[in-house]
Amino acid sequence: MTLYHYCDTRTFSEIIRNKSVWLSSLKLSNDSEEGRVVRNALLDMVSSDGISQIIKDRLDNSIQFFLDRMDGLGFCLSEEGDLLSQWRGYAEDGKGLSIGFNKEYLNALSERPADANAEMAFSLKKVIYDPKLHIQKITPIYRYLKKSIDEGALSDAPRPSLLSPMNEDLALRQKAHKEKQSEIGFPLLVLSMDMYDLKNPAFIEEKEWRMISVLFKFGDSIECSFRPSGNKIIPYKEVKFTDLGMPIIDEVILGPKHMTPPDVISMLLNSHGFKDVKVRKSSATYR
Repeated sequence: MTLYHYCDTRTFSEIIRNKSVWLSSLKLSNDSEEGRVVRNALLDMVSSDGISQIIKDRLDNSIQFFLDRMDGLGFCLSEEGDLLSQWRGYAEDGKGLSIGFNKEYLNALSERPADANAEMAFSLKKVIYDPKLHIQKITPIYRYLKKSIDEGALSDAPRPSLLSPMNEDLALRQKAHKEKQSEIGFPLLVLSMDMYDLKNPAFIEEKEWRMISVLFKFGDSIECSFRPSGNKIIPYKEVKFTDLGMPIIDEVILGPKHMTPPDVISMLLNSHGFKDVKVRKSSATYR
């Protein structure tokens, strides 16, 4: 299977020359709901279970805490290599190219453990668009979360009062409540790993796959690089290609407005060690 990345000509040249790709912040993508599909589905499940609005609001605040402190870094691919909407949206209105990566190679690369040279770990995931499948995927984690909620994890902590002053028993109950609150963090952390492979059904035409890594923003040390793009500064991490004994790129498709002759693209690919890559022109009649 081949998975395609649409890009402008400069990005294509840099990918080939550097033998690497950049996983960039998905929060700064063209979908304003990136990362929030999980949140919305989770809150819908809470509402359908009849949980009080106060507890629902506290859960929402906890989810928002994680959303604010993590970001999905992704490199976006599609099952379709010659799709007009993709040319328009992601390849300079058809002036760019589509790089067809070997899915078997990307899978093998993702399964390699991070090495001593700071090789970055990532997962290759197929984007899920069906809301029913969104619910199906997060249900096991929701059950774990619901159990903690039912046991009082998001309820008010016991406090001393005139009738019940601070004593050893109250101190123990406060400690138990704090431990129960901390249990909420685990399922939310697990859910954070799925936040960027669930997407709005409106994007289903893209048939998207993603190389995904999670960037956590706890403390002052953030392990990523930054690049300018238009009116944005985008966090990213680099994934380098290594020789795994199989082709990295299957084919390259030239956008409908791209002017480079296919044989020149082949020369470029060969000069950087990408052998036997099919190069062809888009079949889209778009000017």
